Amino acid sequence: MKELSSTKEKIYIAFATLFKTKELTKIKVSEISRIARINRSTFYEYFKDIYDLLDDFENFLVDVLKSSIKADFTYYGVNIVFKDLTYIPNEKYARHISLLFGSYNSHLRLKTIIALSKYLEETLDLNGDDIVIDCATTSFIAGVIGYLGNWSRLYPGLYSAPDKERLSSSLVIIINSSLNDLIKLDRKLKAENS
Repeated sequence: MKELSSTKEKIYIAFATLFKTKELTKIKVSEISRIARINRSTFYEYFKDIYDLLDDFENFLVDVLKSSIKADFTYYGVNIVFKDLTYIPNEKYARHISLLFGSYNSHLRLKTIIALSKYLEETLDLNGDDIVIDCATTSFIAGVIGYLGNWSRLYPGLYSAPDKERLSSSLVIIINSSLNDLIKLDRKLKAENS
């Protein structure tokens, strides 16, 4: 994952702080600049406008989340393990990851589901061109995102929840059992089509 400049990082953090409490159309470049302690002109060196910032920030958060996913192929099947859902590689962004799961922006949630579904299909070498696999993968990821969304709703400090170990381990069980079924389905469909 690419390192951020400290200025871009300040802009992201200021934007995320505002985005959690305001509609996108109500966020002003001047507010972001004030919170980030930068000049307005500095903002425009990095982004064309608020929508460009949103798109870039979404992509960054999805990349942070992808970097926390590890595929572990074993003799018995596949286990996809979110290395430790209580830990995001860059702790500074952990509190903002909940933006991807929560109800702050349905577009952001949908973008996360699609990006992680495609990532999963590539990682597991699933036939994403098959409508059944594509729907199953998307449904699986939507379920995981829903679980994490509810978790972040109950505990806004997603990664500091009192029951984080139980929440994390139960999600890993759900992920592993569902993915093994998804792999079996993909193999069955590939066999039928050959």
